[in-house]
Amino acid sequence: MVMMDTPQITVYSSMFERIAPINFFESVKIVDRYDELSTMELVLSGNHDRIPNLVEPGARLVVDYGGRQLFSGPVRGVTGKGPSSSSTVTVTAEGDNRLLWRMLLWPATNITPSGDAGVVLDREYRSIKAPAETVAKTLIGENCDRMVSPISVAPDKGRGPTVAASVRFHTFADRVLPLMSAAGMRVSVSQGDGELVADCVPTMAVPHVFSEESGTIEAWEFTRSAPKATRVIVGGSGEGKARLFTMAEDADLHEEWADCVEVFTDARNSDSQKVTLLDEARQTLAESKPTSGFKITLSDRVQQLLGAVTMRPGDEIIVHVAGVDVVERIKEIEYVCDDPGSGWTRVTPIAGEFVDDPSRALASKIADMSSNIRYMRTL
Repeated sequence: MVMMDTPQITVYSSMFERIAPINFFESVKIVDRYDELSTMELVLSGNHDRIPNLVEPGARLVVDYGGRQLFSGPVRGVTGKGPSSSSTVTVTAEGDNRLLWRMLLWPATNITPSGDAGVVLDREYRSIKAPAETVAKTLIGENCDRMVSPISVAPDKGRGPTVAASVRFHTFADRVLPLMSAAGMRVSVSQGDGELVADCVPTMAVPHVFSEESGTIEAWEFTRSAPKATRVIVGGSGEGKARLFTMAEDADLHEEWADCVEVFTDARNSDSQKVTLLDEARQTLAESKPTSGFKITLSDRVQQLLGAVTMRPGDEIIVHVAGVDVVERIKEIEYVCDDPGSGWTRVTPIAGEFVDDPSRALASKIADMSSNIRYMRTL
């Protein structure tokens, strides 16, 4: 294995004051995600000097590697086990992008919490139509002052396609993040100088084809599945001849796959004033589209470049495996170091719709359902 820099891990207080570096650890695992919560797990020996700092409320961790910040966020859990002679302590942290899930987007920008339970809040939606970067930064900027931690927003350059958003006590992750993903933008929240910094930048296409032949891949897996539906019929409210029906189809899939798969969806209990039958049909069609994805383990050669290149979740990557070029957007990158002093033991990007953990797939489905329920409650 080629010797590489060790990830630099630093402990900060809840007020963003630097406490000390963590020079020795058993292992560290970071999962940097595109449109989901990033996480970190750090394992230390039970007698490590920094444990008292890590159990303080609001303690923070920052990981730098190759000249750039790879992770920042608060400690959310600490567990330990003994006996003392072989004790370990596991520290879990959530990425600062958690702000996108825990900050509501209020409908009015001039209301701040007063502690008065009887205050009447604005009923109107906050609507905005602008370049994707402007939408993201405007909505974060209008709402971040209510948070405990100081938050600044990077200067707006007006990048990305025009998108429209309407919010009323939705979270950014539920209502706006899907718009950013569709627009090819990446929203990040990271630790700056005594504050959190929110940014929104375009994703990029990584200018390299990864393959075993080029020495950039050690291992790989990929999946591809056919569409589960190409035409969806939705039945709405009403009985007998009075019942409403509508249809949505994807003619391109009919031609591409030389197949027609018809599916019926019962939306009898949907409120037609809130969810139209056509929306229901389009959603079912989108959930039934063909899927593909891959998981690769990068070689040491690529890992040496990680500090210099800008490969990030959300970027488009090309992988040549099994004689096929697969082009997908990176959903997450897993960094693992269990041999301190030798750099990353394993770096694994996962792209597209690849899921190798059934529990993760179930959790993702439940998260989508929860998001839909929260959305319905704010209508």
